[in-house]
Amino acid sequence: MTRSSKSNIGLGIFIGGLVLEALVLGVLFACTHVFDSISISFMTVPFAQIASGIRTLGLKGGVLSGLGAAILALITCLPIAYAFSTLGGKKSLSEKLGFILLGAVLGGGTYIMVNPTKFLPAEFLSDKILMRAVVCSMIWSTVILCIALWGIRLLRSGKAKGVMKGMKAVLVLLSVIFVAAAVLSFGAIAKTFSDAESGSADLQVAIWGAFKNAVPYILDTVIAVLLFRLITIYTSEEQQGLREAAKSVSRASCIMLGVVLTLTVVFNIMQVLLMKNLRNVNVVTELPILSSAFVVIAVMFCRLIVENRDLRDDNELFV
Repeated sequence: MTRSSKSNIGLGIFIGGLVLEALVLGVLFACTHVFDSISISFMTVPFAQIASGIRTLGLKGGVLSGLGAAILALITCLPIAYAFSTLGGKKSLSEKLGFILLGAVLGGGTYIMVNPTKFLPAEFLSDKILMRAVVCSMIWSTVILCIALWGIRLLRSGKAKGVMKGMKAVLVLLSVIFVAAAVLSFGAIAKTFSDAESGSADLQVAIWGAFKNAVPYILDTVIAVLLFRLITIYTSEEQQGLREAAKSVSRASCIMLGVVLTLTVVFNIMQVLLMKNLRNVNVVTELPILSSAFVVIAVMFCRLIVENRDLRDDNELFV
């Protein structure tokens, strides 16, 4: 069996696993109510749990309160200390700034979740799950940025194989999360059917809203699979079809942003047209933070791989 066929088998197993995950989660959602309350809260792991622990320690007072403050200071300082340390090799200026930003965002976001009344308006305090999801999305976006900067530095330094193995593992993890998020978004329709009258304006808007929320995750999964294929080709000896694979990722990323913007605009127009018959109006003005960050990083990663391939070809011609 050739290396190319083994790579194709690996890609097939990866895609099959994601399809199986979607089917299993779909069946569980349809047959049980186990996912009713985690469609947003699963994004908060593990930062919201850390904040809850710090808050519990703070409420105990005395030594335990000091321990909570020390933990908050530690998680804030660790990324900053890593930025200036020699651990992991010499870091670029952009990577240092990324980890400094991570320390600030991680510490600030955790402090907001520990003391929400000091920073957030009343409408956020009434829905703690939503508040935590927003803050944790901000933290996760910064984590993804730091991972990307770390990978770019290692890739430019010639340590491509180690980076690619790590990137494949990250892509598998992200794909599992994206598929779960898509299934949970579609699953929200089932609950809407029980709360809204059949054919009502609220039901129509809710179905479109769930579709709008799920599509970015579906497209993110497609981009992750295409990136997995690109890395597989890049790490092979022949590297046949590398440019075409990179173009596929870039094309899918552009389509994803266009589709998300279009769905958001249509969703808001739909609410305006049906406003007289709606009990609740939810105007959406933002893009999904994690999805947008993932798409931008995917395009940067593709460009870097193509540039490295061009540089290697130029060196071979020179020799």
